[in-house]
Amino acid sequence: MRIPSLAAVRAELARREFSRFLGWSTPSWSWQWPHLAKMQEVLQALADDDIQNALFMVPPQHGKTEQNTIRFSCWLLHRDLSTRVAMAAYNQELANRFSRSARRLATEIGIPLIGDRAAVQEWQTDQGGGVRAVGIGAGLTGNPVDIGIIDDPIKDREEAESQKVRDSHWEWYTDVWMTRNPRHQVMTLTPWHHDGLQARILNSPQAKRWTVIQLPALAIEGDPLGRQPGEALCPDRVTREELESRRAMNPYTFEALYQCNPTPREGSLFKVSMLRFVEAHEVPVGLPTVRVWDLAATSGGGDYTAGVKMTGPDAEGTFYVVDVVRGQWDATERNRVIRATAEQDGPLVRIGVPQDPGAAGKEVVAAMRRLLAGFAVYDETETGSKELRAEPLAAQVGGGNIAVVRSHWTSDLVEEFRTFPLGKHDDQVDAAARAFNSLARKVEVYFA
Repeated sequence: MRIPSLAAVRAELARREFSRFLGWSTPSWSWQWPHLAKMQEVLQALADDDIQNALFMVPPQHGKTEQNTIRFSCWLLHRDLSTRVAMAAYNQELANRFSRSARRLATEIGIPLIGDRAAVQEWQTDQGGGVRAVGIGAGLTGNPVDIGIIDDPIKDREEAESQKVRDSHWEWYTDVWMTRNPRHQVMTLTPWHHDGLQARILNSPQAKRWTVIQLPALAIEGDPLGRQPGEALCPDRVTREELESRRAMNPYTFEALYQCNPTPREGSLFKVSMLRFVEAHEVPVGLPTVRVWDLAATSGGGDYTAGVKMTGPDAEGTFYVVDVVRGQWDATERNRVIRATAEQDGPLVRIGVPQDPGAAGKEVVAAMRRLLAGFAVYDETETGSKELRAEPLAAQVGGGNIAVVRSHWTSDLVEEFRTFPLGKHDDQVDAAARAFNSLARKVEVYFA
């Protein structure tokens, strides 16, 4: 009985497992970062027919194309030379670049190609499989597909913001791409727009056939990799500090490209493009200042407790959001944070707490007064909807009269403004609205 060589064993293991293929075919690269390993797991499940389609939303420059498009297509051919792969990108030039890299790797690992069928746009194995590269919008007539791979269908912000381009992409997807009847689909992208190709697919009847992996650059609650909130996706490539710097430059773009959570540029209530952004030292001193809390009491999940500190108006009628403290704390930790924040703010900052209707609301306010002994505390009975309470603040945002200090919490606040009232959370908006309302009109102040 002939014993297979070590090289043959490694080649066979690489044929069976995508993760082994990566190390076998490109041993000098690092493929073990958690975000890459997670995508490897999903791609393996797709190739094994355990799932039908996979959608990966990943920030730029995190290795997604090298793994999910170039090397995955080669692995499919390594394990079955008859597999027919279609590879699409936002234009033919980029698709050709991906195809050229895949063809080079295929040659290096010994996949047999037909000499007269080895053009970069279409190359074939000696068993009928191969790769066809197309730009979004190009035809695929006469080319049956087993696995369809779409990588970054949107080129830039200009394309993303164009309704005409988005409609054209959708028509191509439904009228050209899907008529090739791909058995499986892989889509890997940085999501530019809330109405992009990925969103239209997930809002279609086909959504249930897709496994979705969203990997934000900075982790949020429920991270698929088990990261703590705020932890960077791959610190070896992009550190948390660098990501926070990029977030501060353009929160709207950061939320879309890096957090993989594109939202409408303008919300239905808050015109966030009219917000002004300032440095902390630019905020005038000596203005009336309040810190208003929106209270929750669940640790590690559910609603947030948020305390928004606001000052104003200055001589020009501008109000300033100067600080936000926010977290998912149980009642004990929440109270500790509220007391510590009050001590840091100092006795000149009034503290607002909401009073829900009924006896329970009064008990909460009484407890807050005891907790904040020595500070100026006022309460307001919650009346009307959150939208109604937010309208005066929204009007001032639209008038350019609200300035926000640039800080680590700024983009989260802006995104909550943008998505209000349809967003997942509204604690910061509610606290900010009540802070503004208390500054804009006289309120009765209680001293604990």
